[in-house]
Amino acid sequence: MNDFIEIRKVAEMIRRRLWLVVLLTVTAAAIGYGASQWQTPVYEATTTIMVGQLIQADQLSKTDLLTNEVLAQTYTDMALRQPILQGVVYTLGLPDHWRTLKSHINAKLVEGTQFIQITAEADSTELARALADEVVHQLSLFRPTPAPTQTTLDEQTIINEQLANLQTKIELGQARLQTMEAASVKSFEAQSIQQVQELQVAIKTLEGLISQWEDTYAQLFASLQTESHSNALTVIEPAQAAAKPIWPRTDLNIALAGAIGFLLALGLVLVLELQDDTLKSVDDIKPALGITALGAINKIAGRREQAKLLIAQGASSPVAEAYRIIRSNIEFKTADAPMKSIVVTSAGSGEGKSITVANLGIIMAHAGHRTIIVDADLRQPLQHELFQIANSIGLSESTCLPETAFGSHLLDTKVRNLQVLPSGSIPLNPAELLGSQGMRELLAALSQMADVVIIDSPPVLGLTDASILANRADGVLLVVEAGQTQRAAARQALADLQQANANLIGAILNRSRPRYRAYGGALPLFTTGDPVAPIRANRRWQWLPF
Repeated sequence: MNDFIEIRKVAEMIRRRLWLVVLLTVTAAAIGYGASQWQTPVYEATTTIMVGQLIQADQLSKTDLLTNEVLAQTYTDMALRQPILQGVVYTLGLPDHWRTLKSHINAKLVEGTQFIQITAEADSTELARALADEVVHQLSLFRPTPAPTQTTLDEQTIINEQLANLQTKIELGQARLQTMEAASVKSFEAQSIQQVQELQVAIKTLEGLISQWEDTYAQLFASLQTESHSNALTVIEPAQAAAKPIWPRTDLNIALAGAIGFLLALGLVLVLELQDDTLKSVDDIKPALGITALGAINKIAGRREQAKLLIAQGASSPVAEAYRIIRSNIEFKTADAPMKSIVVTSAGSGEGKSITVANLGIIMAHAGHRTIIVDADLRQPLQHELFQIANSIGLSESTCLPETAFGSHLLDTKVRNLQVLPSGSIPLNPAELLGSQGMRELLAALSQMADVVIIDSPPVLGLTDASILANRADGVLLVVEAGQTQRAAARQALADLQQANANLIGAILNRSRPRYRAYGGALPLFTTGDPVAPIRANRRWQWLPF
């Protein structure tokens, strides 16, 4: 089970940075292709030669086989020696040194035969064939052909005389044998049995002599032939070159480069993940922060801020259902001790807390709760822009008025049961205003007027505003942006809130990656004054595999 969890975590890391893996893999493959195109193509030509002559005797002696093998191995070694390669360089007019040429020539003995394969590599098919053919030519020129000495000539003369004498003896013996056989047939009846037997013995003796003379003749003749043909070189296959170069192997280079890029990408993803200290999923919140994750909001499409409200998204959107889940979790979490005033804040700026406040107020209102949104971000207020209402008078002015007077500052919205108290004018001392007795009385009065008051607060870190509001409210929600909020920053924000005796309800993960997909009957869009209750019977959830 633990192994499965670790594999799932690795798969999740790769999924989060899949674009990086794909980019590095494709880039590496492209580099491999470019390197292949940049390299000079290499062509190969091969020729096959045979050393000596084929042995045509019925019975091969061990000496004959050993002699042919030694000769073939010798020529194989000679093909890569300086005299041969230097001759190739000189004949073809090559600019290279013979040692350089040696790296482009290969000679290999075909095991169990008298054949030698000579392979040449060059940047063109013509040059490759020329190199292979010239190596064979230089071997043939370098083949040992010693000048005949007087002793060699005398030996050949004697062998020729012996061959002539043997040929005469064989011819006379064969004529004598025919005569004796004919005489034996004609005089068989006139002669005695003893004479016939003597004649047959003579015939057999003569046949044996003729056979010996023929064997001796064959051996002498073979010795002359061996001396003249044992070092012969015969071209079996002329040099041939394939039209396709043997190097570079573009397909292989692309595959290897892509594999290397993929492995490097995996290593880089692992390093980045180890160095990444951000909270990425709801599974990270409880272990890292020690508070409950109430839900996750996927990244909401839309360029304008107003387009990210549930009014524009529609009640059937996954975003609306995600806020319903958060609303239900808040209700479950506060069932024993209902909280009427809730501060929504974040560790840093730009993590989407104001949009979360607006949508949370909308979803609360559509559940039938009388909801008031208070824009207590007196530094960068946004609620009046989201709901497109006036901001000339608001929270700043209401803290100085009695309870009966600030009710006119609450502005209605297009959503039934939802009112907004904008920030009003920006004070010079926001922290002092939020910590004043007037602010305390205002929150108490608003809690009496509504079922739930949702307060949009400035970020926690670097400001004391959020801590002051958290101390005044019944509960606090912390908005965490997936992949952006650092664990250390979130922990510090929680520590500051706890220092202010805040009642932490839980955390909301904002702008997370989608993990679910909704399907079912479409729900009507939010309309003015027409709240839509969640129709859960017509909705199902399907787990999306990673």
